[in-house]
Amino acid sequence: MTRTLRATLACSLMVTSCLAAWSCGGGSPPARQPVLVAPSPEPEPSEARASGGEPSDKDFESGEQLRLEGGPALGCEARAAGDWVRVRCVGLSYFGVPVWRISVDEASAGIHPKVSARLGDVSLKWRFSEGSALHASFVWFPNLVRLHAEWPNGSPRPRVVARFANVPSRRADELILAACECSPRLGPDLILQRNDFDCQSPSMTGDGIDAWEPECLRQLELGCQEFNECLTREPSGGRSCVEDEHQSGLGPFTSCHKKCDDTRRCPTGFSCEDAYEHNPMDEAPATRPFACFPKDEAQTEYMQALDSYLQSRAPLAN
Repeated sequence: MTRTLRATLACSLMVTSCLAAWSCGGGSPPARQPVLVAPSPEPEPSEARASGGEPSDKDFESGEQLRLEGGPALGCEARAAGDWVRVRCVGLSYFGVPVWRISVDEASAGIHPKVSARLGDVSLKWRFSEGSALHASFVWFPNLVRLHAEWPNGSPRPRVVARFANVPSRRADELILAACECSPRLGPDLILQRNDFDCQSPSMTGDGIDAWEPECLRQLELGCQEFNECLTREPSGGRSCVEDEHQSGLGPFTSCHKKCDDTRRCPTGFSCEDAYEHNPMDEAPATRPFACFPKDEAQTEYMQALDSYLQSRAPLAN
């Protein structure tokens, strides 16, 4: 992130914070009469849902909540409306930042995936039917998480409608609070404060808008010392990548990036590049590792969206 962009965001937030100011009668009660309570009517399906078309948001809100692996850690849930499924993410993820975008990587014919996205509230809906498959990338900039949903032919409807790959099982708020209790020296404190998380540290540096890195959040499970050593890139800090990631750099300078190839495309705002060339250390591998890296223009777009998001959540002055 360039210093110019950080300074622009900080100035904008300072200006916003400075401008935002501002029966009774006596006598005996009448005898009780029996009251007949009618059962609540079932919500009527929309015309589109009744005809087999795409359900409305109201249909999904009243629909059954489905099991979504990794959803709690990302602030996401899945709901059904007829044979359609919607995965929606709102609020903060365990990265400490709001969701931004979705890209459909691969989808079976006839399932009609639809995407709706704005910073802090994104949704993906599709027709979930036997034999269908859907693979998508959700972006918590600059991190991306892949979603997989499959219903193999000849199998009963899956109990887990979809899964986010390589995501912890704990809820986002639990993981954020665990990270905050470690008094991190780096972290998205400004975003957290705007979302009512008390996560301040006198040793914090930077502008408080960078997401926690996935490889450091993995170290959080080991302890606060490991988490902070990873964040500050100390020589003793451990950084490990998972199966779907390529490593760039060595030791504390390791970064993990999602693999890309003909079957795993990079989402909008990312490009598939040689991970070794980004941080060449040690000997070049025999097979060059290609991974998704964020583009400069995507970073600019994200900073503009984040500026508006933070301004909209700025607390009013007393």
